Amino acid sequence: MYTPHSVFSDPNSSTLLLWRYIDFAKLVHLLSTKSLFFPSAVALHKLDPFEGSIPNRQTEYYDTQQRSKELIKLTQERYRAESCVSCWHLNQTESIAMWKLYSSLGNGIAIQTTIPNFKNSFFDKSITVYAGQVIYIDYNVDYFYNGQSSPHITMNGFTPFIHKRSIYDHEREYRAIVSVRDNDKFYGKGIPVPVTLELIIQKMVVAPLTPDWTFDLIKSEVHSVLPNVAVEHSIFDEKPWI
Repeated sequence: MYTPHSVFSDPNSSTLLLWRYIDFAKLVHLLSTKSLFFPSAVALHKLDPFEGSIPNRQTEYYDTQQRSKELIKLTQERYRAESCVSCWHLNQTESIAMWKLYSSLGNGIAIQTTIPNFKNSFFDKSITVYAGQVIYIDYNVDYFYNGQSSPHITMNGFTPFIHKRSIYDHEREYRAIVSVRDNDKFYGKGIPVPVTLELIIQKMVVAPLTPDWTFDLIKSEVHSVLPNVAVEHSIFDEKPWI
C-alpha cells in the first residue's frame, strides 16, 4: 500500500501525468498477473554505476566524520539489494525520446495514469510502497537535495535512490520504491506488487509506426481484461493538415 514519506516529494503541479513505456511481453505480464514488477536496484546499478551512490562532496563530508569508505560502499550495496524500484516518466504528453529509449518505434506501449491513481493502485497492506519525483544533481558539486549548501540534512536509505545525475534530467523520472529488507525471496532480485489495473492504467498508447495488425492485437489483449480502457495510436502517427 502506498505510504507517504518525508524523503519523497511530488511535482508542484498536480496535473502532470505519469507514463510507463514497455514492450508487449511486459504488458501481458501486467494484465495477466495484475501486478507491477519492481526490479531490484542492483539491476539499475548495472545500467548506471551511480545508481544508489553518494555524491563526491557528501563522501568527503563523511571522511571528516571518520566514516570508512569501505563501510559506506558495503552499506550502498546492501541498500541496492533490498530496494526495488519502478520507474515512470512525468509529462503531459508522449515523448519520442522515451519511445526510443524504453520501447521502440513500431513495437511498444505507453501506459498513462495520474499520480493519485498510481498511488491508490497499490492496495496490498503487506507491501509498503513509497513514491516521488527524482531529483537531478551534479554528483561532483552538489550534496543530496539540489540547492542545499550543507550535508547536514535529513537522509536515510532511500535518499540515494531518488537522486540521479543531471545528465539524466531529460527522463523526468518519477519512482516508486519498495524495501525487501530481510526477505530472502526477493532480496537482490525484484518483487511483483499487486495493483488495481483500472487505476494504474488510465489509457494506453501504442508506439509510433506500429502496424495495424499489431495495434489490433494489443487492443484485443487489453480489452480482454479492461474493456473500458482507451487504446490509441500515438500522436506521432498523425498527419499534417496540409
